[in-house]
Amino acid sequence: MAIEIDGVYVGPFARAESRQARRHGVTPERPGHAASRPYLDLALANLPYAPRVGDRTTRLKDGKRYHVAEVRPDGTGRAQLDLNELGTMA
Repeated sequence: MAIEIDGVYVGPFARAESRQARRHGVTPERPGHAASRPYLDLALANLPYAPRVGDRTTRLKDGKRYHVAEVRPDGTGRAQLDLNELGTMA
C-alpha cells in the first residue's frame, strides 16, 4: 500500500578526525571517522500502522528509494527511520 506522508529527510554525513579536543593531561585519541546513514524523522500518528524494519519508502524530491533498516521511536510520538538506499525510480 502506497501512501504519501510528510516527514523530515536527513541525508548522510561524515566527519573526519572525529575525536575529543585536546585537554591538559589527557592523551588525544587517534584520528577517526564517524559516519551516519540517512534517516526519516516523522510523526507516528501520520501512519496507518507502526513502521517496521523492511518497509520501503521513496523520497519524492529525487525519486530515491530506501529500505527501513531500523526504527527508533523517541517516546514523544515521533520516530527516526534509519534508511539504506535501494536506488532511484525510473
